[in-house]
Amino acid sequence: ISNQCKDGIITYFNEVINLKPWALEMLDASGKLPSSFFGQTMIDYGSLEDCIKIKAISNDGAGLFTGKYCMMHLRHPLFQTPNHNPQFEKSYDQAFGVPPDWIRYDIENDLPLRFGFYGGICMPSSCTDEDLNKAISTLSEPLNLDVTLTDCQVEEPLRLSVSAILSMISLVVLLLVCASGTILDLKDRKRKENKLKYPESLTRQVVKGFSLYANTKELFTENVKKTSLDYINGFRALLCVVTVWAHAMIYPTFWKELRYRNFHLIFEFMDYILENNGPVMVDCFITISGFLLTYTLWKKIEQSKGHLNVIEQILQRYCRLTPPVLFVMSLYFVCPLISSGPVWNSSWAHEHENYYQNGWKNLLYIQNYSFMTEICMTQTWYIANTMQHLIISLPLMIVTYRYPKTGIFLGLLFYFGPSVYFFYLSLEHQFPFASYNSLRYTHLAEKFMSTVYVSSPYHLPANLIGMFAGWTCVKFGKQKLTKIWLLVGWIVSILCYAFTTALNFMPTKNFKIMAFYDSLRITGMALATSWILYICATRQGGIVEKAFSSKSLVPLSRISYCVYLVHPIYLVFRDAIITERYYMDRISQVGEFTLYFLFSIFAGFIIYIAIEEPFNKMYNILKKRVTSSTPPNDATQIKNDTVLKQNRTEKR
Repeated sequence: ISNQCKDGIITYFNEVINLKPWALEMLDASGKLPSSFFGQTMIDYGSLEDCIKIKAISNDGAGLFTGKYCMMHLRHPLFQTPNHNPQFEKSYDQAFGVPPDWIRYDIENDLPLRFGFYGGICMPSSCTDEDLNKAISTLSEPLNLDVTLTDCQVEEPLRLSVSAILSMISLVVLLLVCASGTILDLKDRKRKENKLKYPESLTRQVVKGFSLYANTKELFTENVKKTSLDYINGFRALLCVVTVWAHAMIYPTFWKELRYRNFHLIFEFMDYILENNGPVMVDCFITISGFLLTYTLWKKIEQSKGHLNVIEQILQRYCRLTPPVLFVMSLYFVCPLISSGPVWNSSWAHEHENYYQNGWKNLLYIQNYSFMTEICMTQTWYIANTMQHLIISLPLMIVTYRYPKTGIFLGLLFYFGPSVYFFYLSLEHQFPFASYNSLRYTHLAEKFMSTVYVSSPYHLPANLIGMFAGWTCVKFGKQKLTKIWLLVGWIVSILCYAFTTALNFMPTKNFKIMAFYDSLRITGMALATSWILYICATRQGGIVEKAFSSKSLVPLSRISYCVYLVHPIYLVFRDAIITERYYMDRISQVGEFTLYFLFSIFAGFIIYIAIEEPFNKMYNILKKRVTSSTPPNDATQIKNDTVLKQNRTEKR
C-alpha cells in the first residue's frame, strides 16, 4: 500500500475520532450492515453523490484529499453455488459442510446462492484502486472472504470515448437526414396536391425514404390487399409481449433486491405457462420464420423450375436486419453518458467489453458461437439463428424441388441429427430442465445457454417443421378439413403444447428422462405453432384467426423486431441507475413491466420509422435501379417467357 494512501486513511480515522465534519460525512456516505440481513438483504449502497463532493481539510485549512466512492463485494465460499449439479451428485452439505441454521432452509431448497455482501465505501482519493483492494483484502483475510472492488469514482469531468463521439455524430447525422427527408416529403405532397411537377432523382428518393411522417403513416395504414396471412401479425405481437415479460423476470441483478429470499419465493411460484417456459417460447418465432420462408418462396421455385437467387434472398434479409442492430449498438455507447450511479460504470463496462471484442461477429451473424456472457447484445443470438437457418433452408428447398428424395433425406438428417446430438450433450453434462426455474443451478444454466440453447442447430428442428407447414399450405391449403380432422388437430396441438410447457415440472431426478424430454420440447412447441399457422392460413381458424387478425395488432407486429432489439437497454439502464434497494413482489413486477413495455414500444417505434423502414426503402430503390439498368441475358429471357406462358395457361 502506498504511503499516500496510508497517510490518508490514518488521517481519516483520526478525524472521525475528533468528530471533524468532513470525516463524519465520509463515514455517513459509506454503506452499513443492512436491516433484514438474515432475510438476505445483502446490499447497502451508501451515498455516491455525498461521498465524491467531500473535501478533506487540514487544521490549517489546506486541502488533503477528496472523497472516493467504491462498491465493495464480499463473498464467502460457504454461500456460493456448488460447481456441480447438486440434484444428481453430492448434496450441498457433502460438498461444503453444514451451513448455519439461519440459511440452511434456503440452501436445502436450492436457493441460487451466488451472492455476497455489497456495500458502498467512501475512502480518501489519495488511495488508488489497487491500494484499497489490498487494504480491504488484508483486513478480511481472517474471515476467509473474497474481496472485489468496482465502480471506484471521484468527482471529475465527463470523459468521452472515441466510440461515444462517433456514435453521437452518427445520431446527429441521422437526425438531420430524417428532418431533411420529412421536409422534402411534405413539400412534395403539397406539390402533388396542387398538381405541380417535382424532381424524382435517386438521391431525393433515398432521402425521402427517411421521412418520419410518411413512415409513421405507413406503419398505421392497413394493407390494401387482404391476405390469408394477416393473422401472423397478431401471433407475432402476442409473442413479442410474452418475450418482453419473460426477459423482465430474468434480466434484473438479483443482489439489488431488498430481500433476496423474496425473489427466490417469486421464482418458486413462477407462472408455469408464460414465465418458466420462456426458453421454448422463442421456437414459436423460429417456426413462423420457417413457415413464411416456404410459403412465400416455394411457388417462385416451382415457377422457375428449381431456380432461386439465394444470394439475393440472403442479402435482402441482411440489409433488413443489420441497420437496426448497428443503431442499437450505438445506443449502448451513448446511454452511459446520460447519468451515473453506484454501479453505473460496471453495469455498462461488461457491455462495452463485449462490443469491442465481439461486436464484429454481429455483422457476420455468428455471435451465437461465443460464450453467452461474451455475446455483444445478448438478445441477438436469436437473430443469428434465423440468419443461419436461412442459409441452410434456401439450398435445402432448391434441392428438395429438384431431387425430392435427397431433399427429404437431408431434411430428416437436419431434424434428427441435432436432436440426438443435444440429447447426448444434455445427458453428458446432466443439464436440468430448460426452464427459468433451473436458473437456481447458476453454473449449469450458463453452460447450457452457451453450449446448447444459443446454438442454431438446437433450434433447427423448429425451423424445419415450420417450413413443412408452409409447404403444406402452398400445396394443400385450398382443401378444407372436415370437422373431425379439425377436432383431432386441435386436440393434438393442445396436447403438444401441454407436453411442452407443463411436464418440465414433473417430480423426477432422472437426468435421462430430463434429457429425452428436453430433446422433444422444441418439436412439441413447433407442432403446436404449425397447426395454428396452417389452420388460420386455410381460413378455418375460427375465433383464434379472428383474434390474431385484429387490425389493432398490426403496428405492434411491424415494430416487433425493433422492440426485441431495444428492450434490454431499459433493463440494463434500470439496474445501472439504481441508488437504493427495492422490494420485489408481484405488484411491483406488473408496474415495472408496464413502464418497461411502454418504453420498449416507443423506442421500437422510433427505430422503425427512422432506421428499419428507411433502409428497407433504400434497398428496394437501389435494387429496382440495378435491375432496370441490367439487360436480361438470353437464358433469363427464355426463362421469363416460359413463366409468362405458364401463367397464361393457368389463367385459361
